[in-house]
Parts: sequence; C-alpha cells; structure tokens
Amino acid sequence: MSSSALDIPPSTDWRRAAAFGGLHTSFGTVVSHAIALVQLSIVAHILTPSDFGIFALSTVFLSALNTFSALGIDRILVQRSTITPVVVSSAWCLSVGRGIALSAICYASSFQYSRFIGNSDVHSVLAILAAGPLLTSLITPMLHIATRELEFRRVALHQVLTSIANAILLVSLAYALRSVYALAIGQLMGLLTQVLISWAIFRFPKFNRPDIRTVRELLGQGKHYLVIAAGAFVMTQADNLLIGMFLGTAVLGSYVLAYKFSQVSIEMLNVIIGRVAFPIFSRLQDDQKRLVAAFSTTWILQIGLLVPIASVLIVCADTLVLTFYGDAYVPAITILRILSVLTIMRGTSHLLAPLIIATGGLQFASKIKFFETTLFLASVWIGVTEFGVTGAAWGASLAYAIAALARLAYVIHRLKITTVWLLKSFLGAFVASAAAGISAFVLSLSLTWPAPLMLLSMLVIFFASYILASLFVQQSFLRSIWQVILGLRSAPAITS
Repeated sequence: MSSSALDIPPSTDWRRAAAFGGLHTSFGTVVSHAIALVQLSIVAHILTPSDFGIFALSTVFLSALNTFSALGIDRILVQRSTITPVVVSSAWCLSVGRGIALSAICYASSFQYSRFIGNSDVHSVLAILAAGPLLTSLITPMLHIATRELEFRRVALHQVLTSIANAILLVSLAYALRSVYALAIGQLMGLLTQVLISWAIFRFPKFNRPDIRTVRELLGQGKHYLVIAAGAFVMTQADNLLIGMFLGTAVLGSYVLAYKFSQVSIEMLNVIIGRVAFPIFSRLQDDQKRLVAAFSTTWILQIGLLVPIASVLIVCADTLVLTFYGDAYVPAITILRILSVLTIMRGTSHLLAPLIIATGGLQFASKIKFFETTLFLASVWIGVTEFGVTGAAWGASLAYAIAALARLAYVIHRLKITTVWLLKSFLGAFVASAAAGISAFVLSLSLTWPAPLMLLSMLVIFFASYILASLFVQQSFLRSIWQVILGLRSAPAITS
C-alpha cells in the first residue's frame, strides 16, 4: 500500500464527490436509523424504563473511560494531508493497546462504581460491557481510510449490514432474557458483528512496524481531540448520571428514550452531511472561494432539515411517544418537546465543528468545547436539583444554544460570511416550519384516529405543507437540494 494510494487527487471536484458521498451515506444512514428506531420501539415494549435507566448508568462509566483516553485516531486519519502505511499501522497499534487497557480497567472498577452510584445491578451489567473497548479497537482502520478517500458506498454497506445484524441480535435477546442483560449482551454482540463485517468489507492494512516518532506525533494531535471528546462525554452522559442519582432509574429511562428520539435526526444528518462535509472541508481549507461555496450549500441544507424536524418533535411529541414506546413512557412527552431546542442547536454545532477543525481551528474547537462542557454541567446540575427532569432538559438545551452561537461567530469571522445571510436562512426555515406545524396541529384536533395512523397523517401534512411554504419563503433550500441532485450527474469544479 503506497502513500499515493491513500490520497485523493487535488483536482477531485468537491460537488460531485459530495453529491455521490451524500447519496450513499444518506441511504446507509436512513436505512440503519430506521432499523434502529424499529428495534428500539420493539425493545421498549418488552423491557421497562428501569432497565433502560440501569443500562444508561452502566454506560456512563464506560463512556468516561473511552472519553478520557480518546486519541481521535479516526479523525486524524481523515484529516492528515499525507497518510503512509507506517502511520496507519502506528495508529491501529495505539488503538488496540488503548482498548486492552480500558477493558481491563472497566472490569476491575465495575464493583466500586456500582457502590458509588448506589445501584448493585450496575456491577454485573458493567462487567459484561467491559469487553466493549477491546472489540471496538479491532475494527480495521481501513474503514477510516475509506472515509478519507470518499468511498462512501462501502462505508454505507458496512453501516447497513451492522444495523441489520444488531437489530436481530438485540430483539432476540430482549425476547429471551426480558431484562437489562439483553441490552448489555446485545451491545457486545453488536460490536463483535461490527468488527467482523469491517474485516470482510475493508482490507487489512499492510502491517508495518510502528514508528516511535509517528506515535508521538499522533499522541500530540490526539490531545486536542481528548479535550473535545471529554466535553462530548460530559454533554451526553453527565445528565444521565445526575438524573439517575437524584431522580431514580425509572425517570432516567424515560429521559434516555426521549433524548434518543430527539437525537435520531441529528445523528442522521451528522452522518449524511457531517461525514461527507469533513473530508471535503479538509480538502478545500486553502481555497477560500470553494470552501465558502461548500459551506453555504451544506449550511442551507442542514438548517432546512433541522428546523422542521425539531418542529415535528414539538407538534407530534405525544403521538410519537405513544406510538413507539407505549403508555409506560408518557413522562417522555414533555421532555421530548423541550429537547427539540437541543435538536436544532446540537445539529448546528455538528456542521460547524467539522468546519472549524478541518480549517485548522482545532485549538479553538477544544477551547469552546471546554466552555460548552462547563456550562452544560452547571446548568444541568441546577436544573436537576431545582426543577427535576424537565429542568435538566432545559439546562442541556441552554448550554448547546450558547456554544452553537459561539461557533457560529467563529465561522462568520473565518469565512467572512454576513450575519444577515445566516439570519435569513434561519428565518425562512422557521416560517415554513411554523406554517407546516399549524397545519399538522389543526389536523390532530379534527381527527380521533389511532396513534400510529394519526402520526402518519400528521407527518404527511407537515412535510407537504413545509415544501409548499418553502416555495415562497425558502427558495434557497430547494435550490440547494436541486444542486445536489445535479451534482450526481455532472458538476464542473469551481475555480478561484
């Protein structure tokens, strides 16, 4: 494997690459998330909110270990301007060594952690999950190289096959065990399946003896990713820990499922747009004109999709929860409506953060993540202790909103984009979403159908109304979609 085999020619047209990458990634992401949503709905009707709460508390500690030893190997392999076989081998050796250490530490510490949070069930669940870091480290690094080379067809295939296998395993275990152990064993089996599928689809890298200098260089780059990953951990796990300790596992279970539902759209857009955008932004970081063009298109698409999705969570929250989770999770309805704010703000940051990192702002990205994390921890702590689970949801949303605005200010300065243009893109999406939301709400008042049929009808009316309203107030969003479609056929490169 030569160095050149790992590099994309500079002349590669970003529009065509992004369009095809988005097509393949969209297919893989939509299919895998649809499977995950159906899987979660089935399992939620089998297990109890307490089961999900215990599992969430168990994963907090494991996530902490993963986070505070994060090296950012996947991002480094995508972002580096030059990749050699020695770099790939050194990165994988670092990853496997880290996985072995984390699995050993997790298993040895499971009992003490369960005593700390005062829940004995967590001990055995965490002992099972301890093998996770080792399994994760065995995924071939050629998966990340394929992302770097914009080979999203194989990446999407890996994603879909993994999702199908995971769903079959988890649902089968839930029916057989009917306890929290189904979630723990299912996660391990899913990771093992992911490893095996990665070996089958992506070739093993040619092994070269790790180079000490390269290892030190990777560790030096990894320290910034460690700060970012540490912040991400606090902002995805601290609320779970606080709610579980102060309010109990049943309340935590409802919060976790509401949070999962609010993040489905973000994760989909992050994979569809963010995964494609990061390598594209990295390639265009020295070409201001093409970089601005790439960001403008992806920004309009992101906002044009995020805002209506958040609006759906507000208007259809009760129908969504009752349809997918059942009556046992009614407290999740109010939580889901509050977290719709978080959906917009976190989704916005998922586009801005890759741009900041790809254009050399890694140090700023780590600093803003530290600020965001501190604010999140303080606001969620106050929210939980003073206002309960809804306070936690409002606190989390506030922290994400402030941090998203800070990142946006940096991007405006970096790309010399006008604030007026950004506000107009937001306003168009909000106006179109408001019109669609009113239409769907009026429909819900006039019909008394069963929840699943009502949900389907509201979604059809909402998105039909959104597209119609966009013709009048958000033409740029429709034009961006059309540009992506045209990019699948032909797309001449933009020259500076």
